[in-house]
Amino acid sequence: MLARLLTFRSLAMLLCTAPAIMYPSLRTAHAAGAEAEDASDEGGEGTEEDPKAPDPTQPILAAGGNYDIEHIPLNEVMRTLLIPEKALELELHYDFDIQAKACSSCPSESFKTHTFTILGRYGVGPTTNVVGGFMFDAAVPDGADKEYDVAAGIDQAIVYDILDVRAGIQLSFVSPAMGDSQNYVDFFVGLPVKYRFSDKIAFIGLERILVIKAKKPDGADGTPDLIFSIAGEANPIDQLAVILRVSLNLTAADFDQRRLPVELDVQYSLNRQFDIGLEIIAKNIAPPSLKGMPMVSAAGALDNVGMGLFVKGRM
Repeated sequence: MLARLLTFRSLAMLLCTAPAIMYPSLRTAHAAGAEAEDASDEGGEGTEEDPKAPDPTQPILAAGGNYDIEHIPLNEVMRTLLIPEKALELELHYDFDIQAKACSSCPSESFKTHTFTILGRYGVGPTTNVVGGFMFDAAVPDGADKEYDVAAGIDQAIVYDILDVRAGIQLSFVSPAMGDSQNYVDFFVGLPVKYRFSDKIAFIGLERILVIKAKKPDGADGTPDLIFSIAGEANPIDQLAVILRVSLNLTAADFDQRRLPVELDVQYSLNRQFDIGLEIIAKNIAPPSLKGMPMVSAAGALDNVGMGLFVKGRM
């Protein structure tokens, strides 16, 4: 009897103990199965991703800080000195005189000079651009010369997005009101520079510093012209840029043949690919006195003022 009771008690204890032992094992097995299923799901999703899709965690800059055409900043200050590789930028200017006087007592020739300029640059490499331009006078005052200029050159980065070197050639064709047409050949060198004080303010300039006259007007001095041009850029808001430029142009490196134009540009970016703008320029705020002409006074700082409109496009 006792033996049978022990047998039934042992059997009962075994039946009660088995679930307690099995429950933790079942729970662990269930958790492991769930983790395996999650890992399988993640692996399945990974195989469906496009390996060529851009990583949203990566910045929009390519190596070296060179933007691609789709990510050119809206902010003018943050745009690089060079246009990106395989990108093309075209710029069209229309300029006209709102005040034009040969001397302070001379009659005004306002709104009689109209000039068009087309500028372009193309990125042949991450650190190299080719540049070009064409300028022509559509209308001039009676008796004045019409001029047509064609220029081409290359920009190469020395310190990327800080300092470039530019070299090129310009052909000028002058069609005088009387006499035969004349043409001139100039070689130019520049050191385009850009320095940002912040993402709102930058310094730029020195696009041309030396102009060598390969073919010059009869009797003209062969000494190269010197140009010192500096400008400040400001972006009060990303879409709006204000650029103030001052240039000192010394013909034949002679301070008595100086010109000191001051230009103010206001540019609005419609998007990353298109800009429009307005420019106002005082063509010579420090004209020299007229030597040998004591009865004639030189034109004043505001006697020659022009205005223009421009549009830029990139693709």
